[in-house]
Amino acid sequence: MFRRIKQSVSFPDYSLIKKYVFCILILIVIAIIWIFYFTSNEYLGVDNSKISGFIYYKDKPAIGVQVTVGDEEVTTDKEGLFVVSGLSLGKNYININKENFLPIERRVFIWKKNSVLKKINLERDPNYIAYFSGMVLDNFNEKPIEGAIVYLNSSNRTTDRNGWFEFEDVEKGEANFKISAIGFKDREEKIIVGESDGANNQEYRLTPYGRISFTSSREGIKNIYTIGYDGGDLQNLTSRYKADCWGGKFSLDGEKMVFYSTLDNEVNQWGEKIPHLYWTDKNGGNLKRITETVIPEGEFKISDDSQRVVFLAKELNKNISDIYIAGIGTSREWRKLTDNDIFESNIDVSLDGDKVLYSAFVEGARDLYMIDVNTYKETRISENNDYELFASFSLNGREILYVQEGYDFSSKIFVYNTLTEEKKEIYKTSLSLKNVIWSNDGEKVLFASTRDNKTNIFIIDKEGKNEIKLTKENADYRNIIWPDIEKILVFVIYDVGGNKLAVMDLSSRDIIEIEEVGDDVISWSGR
Repeated sequence: MFRRIKQSVSFPDYSLIKKYVFCILILIVIAIIWIFYFTSNEYLGVDNSKISGFIYYKDKPAIGVQVTVGDEEVTTDKEGLFVVSGLSLGKNYININKENFLPIERRVFIWKKNSVLKKINLERDPNYIAYFSGMVLDNFNEKPIEGAIVYLNSSNRTTDRNGWFEFEDVEKGEANFKISAIGFKDREEKIIVGESDGANNQEYRLTPYGRISFTSSREGIKNIYTIGYDGGDLQNLTSRYKADCWGGKFSLDGEKMVFYSTLDNEVNQWGEKIPHLYWTDKNGGNLKRITETVIPEGEFKISDDSQRVVFLAKELNKNISDIYIAGIGTSREWRKLTDNDIFESNIDVSLDGDKVLYSAFVEGARDLYMIDVNTYKETRISENNDYELFASFSLNGREILYVQEGYDFSSKIFVYNTLTEEKKEIYKTSLSLKNVIWSNDGEKVLFASTRDNKTNIFIIDKEGKNEIKLTKENADYRNIIWPDIEKILVFVIYDVGGNKLAVMDLSSRDIIEIEEVGDDVISWSGR
């Protein structure tokens, strides 16, 4: 007996096939439409597509890069962006070029109106890459300068505590090089980067602000010269006047200089040239004569506001000089402050120019006086048989420092308060004192003193305590100046072999002799 086996027969699912066919037809239609649109734009000459992107170098925008697509050429802006317009759809090439960088060429397919490329990174041409480094030093003491800004073309670096800077991956060739640091003159020059390995690790020295004036006859007549306290930048300030010029002093702001000269060739009854006081700008120009009807002699002082000069002068028919004050700023005032038969000296003027200090012989003794410029009221500061000298106002004008030499061969330093009129003895010695001056902050007093036939420079505090010997070796130190930068002393070392202008570094106490000078005053300008 046979069993009938029932078999199932499968037939194609025409509904699914219809779906596949329908999808394929739609895709074909889309492709035909797109091809038609593309070819119509291509062959009908419609050029309204554009391509854009950003070009960088080491995560920074690359500026001024030349980008070429077909016949169109543009350059990148400050953001590294380029936009090339007027392009046709289809296959094209983009070329990217910048001097000293490797060129880039890429194939691009423009298929829509606005195409944006991925960020493009440039690479340096190895033949143009250089490493540049060095160290910035103070030309005076050869110490590193921290915080100096070093510029190399459009890049800059700041020096570290060792004065070190470095530039990696910079272009070879000529470059603009500049170094700036607070308190120093800018150094600016053209250099060649990558010329040789020796161009790296060089020392670059900056000249500090501040110059010293001195007198010298090295060119046959007396002239006033200036020099940086590092010994550089020597200049003849008065060479244009073709006459003896001496005794030059800068105003506190460094904008003016007052000096003696015989450039007007006036002579007295004995045929001797008569000197006069003049002032010029800081470069020796814009000359103006101060003394017209009197003959100046001896010392003069410039007020700290740089508006007045106080000096000793005598009239033609007098044998004893008096004190005068003249304007050298916005005012052209001219006044005679004293009119007597007393010999005055040791003058100084307060910060605002309103008070003048001087010594005078009165009744057989040399005492100290102060006169108010506006009221002419005189104040007698000392009254004894001793000898007062080295008198000077503090920078704020509230105190007066002076030395009193007694008949008992003692030397005493006093501080006088101009407000309370009280005076205080702060220091006493049996030795002579010279060049007694204030520090700029008025908290210390500096002087030279000879002990055991050896002269050295000392400082004490305002109360006369904590004496410190500054100099390591003894010498004949004169004309001592404590500049406002406070890190140096300037003075002249007198010697039979020639006087030397010298500078002491107060941190190391080392003394550097920078120039041979004449027997005359020196002065300081912070600029």
